[in-house]
Amino acid sequence: MWRQVVSRGRVEVRAREDNRDARENFEYMLNFGRSLSGREPHCVFLNTGADPRSEGRFACVSASSGLDLIDDGRAIAVADWDHDGDQDLWITNRTAPRVRFMRNDTPTADARYLQLRLVGNGTTTNRDAVGARVEVVPTTVASTVREAASAAERRKSIRTVRAGHGFLAQSSRWLHYGLGDIDDTVKVIVRWPDAAVEEFVELELDRKYELVQGTGRAGEVPAIRPPARLAKSTPSPHEVEGRARIPLIALVPLPNLSYTDRTGSPRSTRANRGKSLLINCWSTTCRPCIAELKEFSERADAIRDAGIEVLALSLDNLGPGGAVGDGDYELLDSLGFPFAAGRANDDLMKILSLLHNSMIATARPLSVPTSFLIDETGRLSVIYKGPVAVDQLIEDVAHASRTSAERFRAAAYFDGTDIDHPVTRSTLLVAELKAHMDCARGLQRLGWTADAIVVTEDLVNRHKAFAPARKYLVRLLLREQRNEEALAYLQEALAGPADDGEMQQLLGDVYRRLRRFEEAVAAYERATELLSDPADAHGKLGSLLADLSRWPQARQSLAKSVELNPDDAGVHFKLAQVGEQLGDDALAERHYLEAIRVDPKLTEVQERFGKFLAKLERWSQAVKQFEIVLARRPKNAGAHYNLGVAHAKIGQWQQAAEHLQAALAIQPDFAQARAYLERVQAVLRGDGDATP
Repeated sequence: MWRQVVSRGRVEVRAREDNRDARENFEYMLNFGRSLSGREPHCVFLNTGADPRSEGRFACVSASSGLDLIDDGRAIAVADWDHDGDQDLWITNRTAPRVRFMRNDTPTADARYLQLRLVGNGTTTNRDAVGARVEVVPTTVASTVREAASAAERRKSIRTVRAGHGFLAQSSRWLHYGLGDIDDTVKVIVRWPDAAVEEFVELELDRKYELVQGTGRAGEVPAIRPPARLAKSTPSPHEVEGRARIPLIALVPLPNLSYTDRTGSPRSTRANRGKSLLINCWSTTCRPCIAELKEFSERADAIRDAGIEVLALSLDNLGPGGAVGDGDYELLDSLGFPFAAGRANDDLMKILSLLHNSMIATARPLSVPTSFLIDETGRLSVIYKGPVAVDQLIEDVAHASRTSAERFRAAAYFDGTDIDHPVTRSTLLVAELKAHMDCARGLQRLGWTADAIVVTEDLVNRHKAFAPARKYLVRLLLREQRNEEALAYLQEALAGPADDGEMQQLLGDVYRRLRRFEEAVAAYERATELLSDPADAHGKLGSLLADLSRWPQARQSLAKSVELNPDDAGVHFKLAQVGEQLGDDALAERHYLEAIRVDPKLTEVQERFGKFLAKLERWSQAVKQFEIVLARRPKNAGAHYNLGVAHAKIGQWQQAAEHLQAALAIQPDFAQARAYLERVQAVLRGDGDATP
């Protein structure tokens, strides 16, 4: 019962919305280059032991270890994975590569080791021996526990059995001892968790032993067959270059881009459908741009043989200091540039920036040159930041024809093995869906709703079961008054089990637009049954019922809506109007006041409430209400008229005349204001009826 009450409470809803807003702000900062770790490399610190030169401090050996990779590391697990006597590392990272296996191939000819696994007695000590403290001492150094204690600063190694190790990882529970150049047997002293102390003597080196509490005997564990050896590679930090090739996993349709050609005539990139197109953004002030265009010109035949056309768009004319003249075209002519050329505009660059930001996590500003490879169906396939070599360009034509898994492998900038697993496939699908939705929402925010519809339709047609895209598409179509198309997409989705409350609510919206009111009522009613939070559906149903003059039913639905969501000013306003129609003045006043409480800036509500007060002949309150309206809308002729009448009703004739004159100044043909003004002026002259 408590869970149900809390789940429907507005406090929880607001908290959820606050958390969502905080998460979106956090993601926004990360997308624009912020980092949780500042791109710090892995750090490795060496325990220098008792060496007096270290002054008791660790030494940083990050670079010499070869582990100082900028991977944004998160967790590390330590284990002798290949059973060769040294410890290997499994490292997980926030960014790719998500997992690195670092096999320890350090020469170990003169380095001895010992590995121990402890087993508790299961009564006074847990079977895993968690908490046991284990000391290893060369036999010739000490023969008793007391002597071992006195030699602790010399050749003693200590480990503790732990249940957990590090952050987001669990290392092997085998205790590993690197014993250097010791040429001797060793003694092991175990302090068990129950405080018992036990010795295991004359253990050979380079062995694995199991120590069972209470036996005093170490059982040697046979050699374990090493796992299959992974292909060796040499890790190296990613070199920072002046260029980046970004093959995309998700292929988003390119919106229609308009530019001007050499003659100044408008052109569209859609004219190039049927073959691959490289849109190259360049400037005459950019030397790498000119070198790239020169290579395009020299190898034009190879580019065209690969089915690629190039569109070179100059950016010289953009911005307040944009160049004037034909210097860009003259430079292209001097290079013998054989492909299409034109000039970009602000809208085109906004769309290209949006596509870039939708596909790439860090939304950095575009530089020159930047190029976009579009496949023959009009989908964005590869982004090049910096110059692209012609051979690479030709090779990348095939990228769009790959499967998403193949594109995923091709997008990695390092060699490795991907994991074919349902979670991996699901992650790839989510990335593709998110890229499309981000692009569509961005286009809609920029005002290009028609292009947003194209992108979303493409997504819906290829992933028909992805309900969020279909719902977003329906909303876009409704925004563009394409009601019949919206209905078709909804009916396709609802042809099966119609148990999606949000779909039913959208269906009600569409039917209402199409004036199919009874079907709209039925859809809204179904939505109220299916939605976990049906406040909005109840509000829409009540509003429609009010428009149909079904006042009692409207009151019931609207009351349910404000019960679930008391902070919806629009529903309170509608319920106040229904109260007026039902003659329930108390209901009307209560919800007018609630609407004003939720959103005091709703001037329409303030004005309607003033008229309601005037109807009840509560003139002094009506005066205050109309004054609020005029403070926000001083050119509102109706509010001046209503305020003038209210002043007259309480005998304030001069103020009445002023506001009636103001109403006529704004709207000279306002007949009611003129007639009432004449009456007020008569009173002010002393020859009129002064009865309020």
